[in-house]
Amino acid sequence: MGKYYNGKIFYKNIFDTATTKLLDIKKLRIIKYSFSVTKNLNNDIENLKKSITDTFIAENNRMIPLYNISFNNPGVRYIDGVITDEINIDGIMLRDGKMQASTRIITHEFRATHKVIVIKDRTKK
Repeated sequence: MGKYYNGKIFYKNIFDTATTKLLDIKKLRIIKYSFSVTKNLNNDIENLKKSITDTFIAENNRMIPLYNISFNNPGVRYIDGVITDEINIDGIMLRDGKMQASTRIITHEFRATHKVIVIKDRTKK
């Protein structure tokens, strides 16, 4: 309580079959975790998105770092958020009888929650 903590989310998705690189020019891929610290999990995903307080971007296709997370009060808390994995794939498609450049955006979004039990620091006086 009152301290800052770091963590990691280890992540794997089917988009890895398209590319494992992030921020590649030909297949732009971004993975992010947007979250808030909360006491309860009563929100549906749309209300959860409205209460987001922080976002972290993945360093690579397997790991999203978390930095400086703090908890103000003892008790059960949740790091509750949404992982969004988005890939833009450039291609060519036939439109009106002509070949034209196109970009297809594919998004995979899902909830990711972690329970944390916060205890009072007994070393402080």
